[in-house]
Amino acid sequence: MDDESLSKHDGVLLGLVLSLQAAAFQQLGKVKNPLTDRLERDLEQARATIDVLEMLKAKCRAGTAEPVLRLLDTAVMELQMNYLDESRKQRRAAAESAAAGVAGAPSGADSAAGSGAGGAGAGAAGADTGGAGAAGPGTAAPPGGAADRAAGEPAGEGA
Repeated sequence: MDDESLSKHDGVLLGLVLSLQAAAFQQLGKVKNPLTDRLERDLEQARATIDVLEMLKAKCRAGTAEPVLRLLDTAVMELQMNYLDESRKQRRAAAESAAAGVAGAPSGADSAAGSGAGGAGAGAAGADTGGAGAAGPGTAAPPGGAADRAAGEPAGEGA
């Protein structure tokens, strides 16, 4: 990409896209958090960051240099695919945890207390089907989001 052919605003947009892309990869748990030196996954934050990049992609078509648009398109596509991968991993882990909790649950009156892994595990797995009121990394993305479009679902907007 020839930096001399980019306007000042294209350069700022390029920097913003790269910054948001790096943040999203960190939020997806693909890159270590430099403050904690650990991989940390926050799919809700990643979803919000990808949505911002999608908005920029839609709003910046006119008057933006072609190399910046290509970078924006590529960043959104890569992040959508990685988001889908991470959300599938999370659902699979929740299902395995719930299955292990149910298989290891004590029988009889002890299981009714709900303090064992069976009671907590089943509730945690149900959180991944998430509605609007659920919060945290166990929630599913709202329909029509980037992950749905990455999976071939229509955007539901005039994209």
